Amino acid sequence: MKTAIKCGKLFNPNTKKVEENRLIIICDDRVEEVLDIQNADLSGFDVIDLSDKFVMPGMIDAHVHIGMNGEGDGTAKGVRSLIGENTLYSLKNAQTDLYAGFTTLRDCGSNDFNSVAVRNSINKGEFVGPRLVVCGKSMGSTGGHSDSHYNPELIEAKGKHHVIDGVDSAYYASRYNIKYGADFLKFMATGGVMSFGTTVGAQQLTLAEMKAIVEIANMYGIHTATHAHGTNGIKDAVRAAGMDSEFIQLIEDTSREGSTRFMCMNGVVDCIIPRGGAGLIQNALQNATVPVIETGTGNCHVYFDGAADIVKGIVTLDWKEINE
Repeated sequence: MKTAIKCGKLFNPNTKKVEENRLIIICDDRVEEVLDIQNADLSGFDVIDLSDKFVMPGMIDAHVHIGMNGEGDGTAKGVRSLIGENTLYSLKNAQTDLYAGFTTLRDCGSNDFNSVAVRNSINKGEFVGPRLVVCGKSMGSTGGHSDSHYNPELIEAKGKHHVIDGVDSAYYASRYNIKYGADFLKFMATGGVMSFGTTVGAQQLTLAEMKAIVEIANMYGIHTATHAHGTNGIKDAVRAAGMDSEFIQLIEDTSREGSTRFMCMNGVVDCIIPRGGAGLIQNALQNATVPVIETGTGNCHVYFDGAADIVKGIVTLDWKEINE
């Protein structure tokens, strides 16, 4: 049976306008069409009446960790809690995001494959939750951003299947994640803020190790994502393949002829946050002096600081060449 949703007010992302008295027709969990509600024949439809509500499409968060919610003692909590407790906690966080309007989440790393378990239970209809796309365990080097610094006896007991030291272990870690249900592979090209004993911008995986991960992902027909803070790590991640680059924040060589152009030429899709800025793209764009660069297959919006020639923000489509 098809479903009809009556909308008092509906935000249309295509027109970027709020429309009134609209009717959404859903068939097989997909929006089939949006109609004017006047004179609509709803016989045979399962009707959901949201005439007194504001309706909008579900949002997508492409980088979450459902096993975390930002609390300060997350590391300590992970040691004390049982696997079952952490899985239930992950489910609670996923449901919280759903009720906040996020109908799809991409989980970029969890412990003990909690995200896989939550995704599977939601897909089976056992629990209400958002669509989940998960990577299982994020991968990285010994002592790197995805490794832990717990007591070594504790670590050895848990196992380190996601820790990479060499091409062969990169193959193994990738296949291990896929074996237990990963939808994509995530690796840590550089150090990060929320890990002990790492230098934030320092590269931690070799180009060969990154290429090995991407090779396995391509073999299995799944995508890859990387955590990359520093310039060298970003460049090698891009060289490994044209994957997402999740944390392009501390890049130093951001001139027209530097890493920005390098990433554009390799089709990386993301945003660059200005050095020393507030971390908000919108604020940075207010001072943009170079608005749009047209390309052969799409638009690349690149914004430069007029004095320092530092990139303020970048959004690219699938293209390989910049024509200024």
